[in-house]
Amino acid sequence: MEIEKNRAILYGGAFNPPTIAHIQIIQYLQEHFKENHIILLPTNDYYGKSQLVSYEHRKQMLSLSLQVLSSKENIEISNYEYKQSTYQGTYYTLKDFHHPYFVIGADALESISSWIMYPKIIEENEFIVFPRANYSFQDIFLKNKTLRTYQNHFYLINDFPSLSISSTSFRQNKDIDILLPNIYQYIKEHHLYL
Repeated sequence: MEIEKNRAILYGGAFNPPTIAHIQIIQYLQEHFKENHIILLPTNDYYGKSQLVSYEHRKQMLSLSLQVLSSKENIEISNYEYKQSTYQGTYYTLKDFHHPYFVIGADALESISSWIMYPKIIEENEFIVFPRANYSFQDIFLKNKTLRTYQNHFYLINDFPSLSISSTSFRQNKDIDILLPNIYQYIKEHHLYL
């Protein structure tokens, strides 16, 4: 699959909190897809994840994390989800954004069959997929016939390290090495994830 220039790239997530892995992905997107507008989309407070801090805190931390970027000209943080009164699911978000490329990790690819409006979501959309530690693109496609049928809807990133960093790791283990210093400072100042 070729990435079309000037088509939006949507990178959604809880960003609970944003980690250095999130920033590395954003930097990769900026470097490799210079002519695409990158929209960061924090999920709303209705997402239902455990220990989800408020949207306002997550958006502020995401904004602070962007300070390390050399340029922010093709990137924005959208408050689209904040305006929603429920969590409606990625399918409807992608439809409202006119079907941008949607960024996911290999872990999300493996569980995509549990998403709202599957398989329609993969039939109607295209994805940029980043590797994750302990996940094999090949194995994921081998296990799922529907994914194999729509394999051309997935742009697999093969020149990026397979990361094992996750926000969950910070929430469970308080591993400050996976956060930017200004994010850790913000968390301490606001008494988050206690």
